[in-house]
Amino acid sequence: DQDAGYVQQTRERIQPLPGSACCRVVHVPLVHGTVAGQETQFYDLSQGLDEHWQWLGKAEFVFIDGPFAEGPCRYKTLPAVREYLADKAAFAMDDGLREKEIVVGRLWNREGIKIGGVLAIGNGIMVGSVS
Repeated sequence: DQDAGYVQQTRERIQPLPGSACCRVVHVPLVHGTVAGQETQFYDLSQGLDEHWQWLGKAEFVFIDGPFAEGPCRYKTLPAVREYLADKAAFAMDDGLREKEIVVGRLWNREGIKIGGVLAIGNGIMVGSVS
């Protein structure tokens, strides 16, 4: 998450839950960038990915709920972690019915990330798989 305080709060909340040993919540600052002609901010995933993913091996599922910024800010998240994912790993992205997330889904689809659809829960949950 982009907010260090929220990271700590989330860690404290999931710690007592079953399966918490399979979860890792990390603080990652944002950097500016452009996607599809729109200015936005992304997680700065240029450093530390190996450190955050080594303990896991190849992930079979990724839930994307950030960053929170203008424009298609979630675009780089899934491609950045793609090499750490198992073949046909599933993903879910919160807020999948928002216009900027629909743009992200269209861009991912062009890059071979399969979009399965958007579940009509809250603001939508976009689901799919990465091969």
